[in-house]
Amino acid sequence: MTNFKGQMSQSIKTNMAGCSLYIKLFIVVLFFVAVVVSRLESTKIKLAGKVTVKEGISLGEESFLTVKLEDTSRMDASAIVVGKHEEILQAGTRIGPDHEGLNYTIVCEKPRKLGSMYSISAVLNVGWKASGEEWIRKGDYFTDTVHDVDLSQETDPVIADVVMVHYPQ
Repeated sequence: MTNFKGQMSQSIKTNMAGCSLYIKLFIVVLFFVAVVVSRLESTKIKLAGKVTVKEGISLGEESFLTVKLEDTSRMDASAIVVGKHEEILQAGTRIGPDHEGLNYTIVCEKPRKLGSMYSISAVLNVGWKASGEEWIRKGDYFTDTVHDVDLSQETDPVIADVVMVHYPQ
């Protein structure tokens, strides 16, 4: 019987040592997962700023604002939309030099090539929402110049303000 107790005691010690190994392995795996997840989260980029117009306006009806971050580095090809902000603006919203600009935020995947050319564009559809090929009408506002954005900045968020003009000018 004493021999049996000795064998049981040895078996329990061996199982406890194996269990300790599993706990250590679990902690290592947990640490690895935490590192991978934090790196995946850092692949996001946040861009924020204000959209305004040169002359002050007050929207008479519900309108729709679209701000896009685009990769404009490809020659003779359409820009690639990297991220987008869309917002419904209520009637009575005021925009312009004497009023606050419209705040926007874009959170998107961080582009792999930060040396490429990126720009911000904005369109304010007054009283309607763009669809299909129709993206602007007379009386709307849009960016008529290039607003380059340096995504290699070490700031969070990257700040990019935009000024729109009346269409047609």
